[in-house]
Amino acid sequence: MDEELLSRNWTDTALLTLSPALDDHITRVIAKLIGDDVPWPYVLQELDSLKGRGPVELSRRDPAVQYRMLTERLGDLGYPFDRNNRHRLFSTYGQMLRLARNQLSHPDDVIEPVHAMTTIVTATQLASLIGATATVDKLNDLQNEVLSFLWSDQEDDTVQIPSNSKNREISKPNPPKSLTPTTSQAFTTHDVSSIKGTLSKRIVEWEPILINPIGEKDDLDSLRRVSSKRKVIQAIETVVSNYGPLSEDQLLTSVARAFGLRRRSSSFQRKIKHQVASGNAEVWRDQDGFYWPKGVEPEKWRLYRRDSSGKRTLKDISPYELVNLLEIIVREKPARYSKSDLLNQIRDEFDLQRLKGPTREQAMKAVHKAVDIGLLSIDEHEKFLPAPL
Repeated sequence: MDEELLSRNWTDTALLTLSPALDDHITRVIAKLIGDDVPWPYVLQELDSLKGRGPVELSRRDPAVQYRMLTERLGDLGYPFDRNNRHRLFSTYGQMLRLARNQLSHPDDVIEPVHAMTTIVTATQLASLIGATATVDKLNDLQNEVLSFLWSDQEDDTVQIPSNSKNREISKPNPPKSLTPTTSQAFTTHDVSSIKGTLSKRIVEWEPILINPIGEKDDLDSLRRVSSKRKVIQAIETVVSNYGPLSEDQLLTSVARAFGLRRRSSSFQRKIKHQVASGNAEVWRDQDGFYWPKGVEPEKWRLYRRDSSGKRTLKDISPYELVNLLEIIVREKPARYSKSDLLNQIRDEFDLQRLKGPTREQAMKAVHKAVDIGLLSIDEHEKFLPAPL
């Protein structure tokens, strides 16, 4: 087995070794919040249905699914794994492991022993945070295996597989990125049924975009290098997956931050847009200029994310998201609002004096889409009615 394949084996083994302990930890944390009568992937399935994702079987031992739990906002549950840890170490470690898994899933990405070592160390730190002592020991053994290889004098280009790794299968890893409290940290016990109900809330709090560093400016200047290109794609996919639908301005600003940039040059903007347009990143741009994760159907998006700070502007909100605000307003008072009334509701939502130009166009799109999708209809008095439940 050559060095590249051996490095993939080490990386994959680290991620799979961590998975059982992470599953146990997620189970304990979520059970304290919603009870133990349903498996924790239920949380993601409920949220996915509101985000326009089709039903998919989610495995609790799939690292990709586990990392989603650690990194995504879980409705009104917020970020339960980040509680009592202002440094958000799990987010940082998760992002690093997510990149490692994505590299494994792309055969053209070069993985070297030093990359494998970074993944093992990161997985070890995460295992230590959740108190998984046995897992830490296994990962330490794996780390020693890599160190032995790095320190050994290679007489030829053929790498001999250490005896204790010959039977390992190489499978595809999965993504990480967030913070989980240790079992000693206290959780407030709530009524389980009411908390489960919060997962289906249509109006949730908008979270300011936060992305951990993924690469450096040099990576943007050398996209011919596979590893650099993968980091850029990782940044795009992470931002859109966690915060989409996003406007182009939000996407470009967030990706720039992931590489330590304060300014977005025209060259930078072209490079990022090219990765999406060429299909390299698992995201897509709709006819209104908003970016969505692949597999999400905008017509089925059922959330409206309200920013209590007022910093999220109307132009940065997809008409498909505004549709949900309108549908909720009309459902509360059927046959009361005309088109101008609904436009005024949007105006007041964003504390604007009036809608004009791009803001009015955005609001009008939302009204029209609400009717086109079938969430609203118009009666003989030109008043809006909600679709039957």
